Amino acid sequence: MYGVVDEERALTRRAVDQWLFRDDVFSRRSQRTYRTILYAAGRTLYPNEFPEPHRQRGPRRKAVPAAELSLEAELYAVAASLRPMLRAQLLTILDLTTGAGLSSQEIRQLRGSDISPLELPEHTAVQIAVRKRGVVSRVVPVVCPVRGHRLLTRARDVGNGFVFPIVGDSMPRNAICHVSEELTELGFPGFNAAALRNRWVVKLASDPGVPAAMLMKLAGIADLRVLHDLEADLPQFTPEDEARALLRSEGRYL
Repeated sequence: MYGVVDEERALTRRAVDQWLFRDDVFSRRSQRTYRTILYAAGRTLYPNEFPEPHRQRGPRRKAVPAAELSLEAELYAVAASLRPMLRAQLLTILDLTTGAGLSSQEIRQLRGSDISPLELPEHTAVQIAVRKRGVVSRVVPVVCPVRGHRLLTRARDVGNGFVFPIVGDSMPRNAICHVSEELTELGFPGFNAAALRNRWVVKLASDPGVPAAMLMKLAGIADLRVLHDLEADLPQFTPEDEARALLRSEGRYL
């Protein structure tokens, strides 16, 4: 009835814009609607003429405040009085958050095959391959011998199975939260895994022997804005402290 449309001619950027931006034909709202539809159609034929639209991102979520210094020791002490499964779950969470800085999601996805010995001349450590979408995104050493031994033993026991102890074959999405909830129900302190991880981040960021580049790699963070969020937990350096640090740094290159 209306004839044949030659989409290759009709959907060029020039043809679309000429049709859209005619004087006083469309309201602004209609113009935006047609523009979205026609640009999307034109992009399939001429991607260079119709680049992807810029999508506004939501506001960045601030980092969870670091856990209290005493909580780590308190939870390790609590573990001894728990039933075997809950004890194993809590120890795994503590070892991986406070010893390697893993997030809840990373703990749930970790497999025994991702944990292996790391031989150093003066020390035997453990290394954890942290995966993102199945690909290793970073490798984190665990140098605490107690944590390392416990993690390596668990890894050898489960093989390619999940490191975090579960009943059955599927990993519950809220498995880490359930442990905290059970502790609270038993009258013990609960925890936030992100807060425990951020206490680990603060510890590394406060150590003069850990460069910022190494911190970012170990923690798997894209920028250092997380440290701004955790500023209250970081040491307060005086200008004298900063000057001495800079002098030490300059001395390496003299």
